[in-house]
Amino acid sequence: MATWPISYSHYIIMTIIVYLILVPDVVLLYLKQQMTLVKAQAGVKNNMRRMNKSIIQNGSNHVLHVVLFALFCFFVVYFWSKISRR
Repeated sequence: MATWPISYSHYIIMTIIVYLILVPDVVLLYLKQQMTLVKAQAGVKNNMRRMNKSIIQNGSNHVLHVVLFALFCFFVVYFWSKISRR
């Protein structure tokens, strides 16, 4: 019966070499994703700050209209589902 030509120590050395080659790429990818996430969070924070300023300056009528429209749509779908079950 033939044995595997690579000994266990060679296998460990090859595994370490593969980790040394691949792990930095994975870490860099993770860091890039984290930086993208931080930038996105900063953008959302800045946009929320701008929106709050505009709401304070111009009033919140448009926000109220959006909320009322969403409630109206919810109740239309709710009652439609109640009527269609009968």
